[in-house]
Amino acid sequence: MAGSMGYMAPEIHQANEMPCKAQVTDVFSLGVLFFMLAFGAPPFHSAVNTDPYFSCLKIKPGNTDFFKFHPHTRNLFNKKLIPQCFMDLLLAMLMVEPAKRVQEVGKLLEFDFFTCEEEPNDESMYLTDVMKQAVTELKDDMESNQED
Repeated sequence: MAGSMGYMAPEIHQANEMPCKAQVTDVFSLGVLFFMLAFGAPPFHSAVNTDPYFSCLKIKPGNTDFFKFHPHTRNLFNKKLIPQCFMDLLLAMLMVEPAKRVQEVGKLLEFDFFTCEEEPNDESMYLTDVMKQAVTELKDDMESNQED
C-alpha cells in the first residue's frame, strides 16, 4: 500500500480484497486536501472506524454535524462562517461509501461552491480559485490519460 494514511479513501484499506475505482478514491483524497487548505488541519488521522472524526462521517453521511463537532471547524461553524455550499462539497467528497461519493472529478465543478453567487471575501475567493484550478487540472489530466 502506497500513500499517506490520512489521505487514503477507506476502500484503499481493503484493496487486496475488493478493487477500487481510481477517480472515486482521488475525489476522497482531494476532499481531504480541500479540508486541510480551508481549515489548516486534516479532517481525521486515518479513514478507519477507530478514528472518531472519520466515524462521524460514516455514522452520519452528509451531515453538517461533522463541522459542528470537529475541533478545527466548530468555532467557524457556530459563527456560521463556513458556507453551506462548501460544506456540501466537502461532505460529498468525503462520503465513506464509495458508491455514494462523487464518481468523476469533473462532476465536482458542478457543485454550487464553484458557481456560488455569495459575496466572497478576498481570502475565500482565492481559495475557491485554487480549488477550482486543482479540480480542472486533475480532470484534464485524467481525460488525457484515458485517451492514451
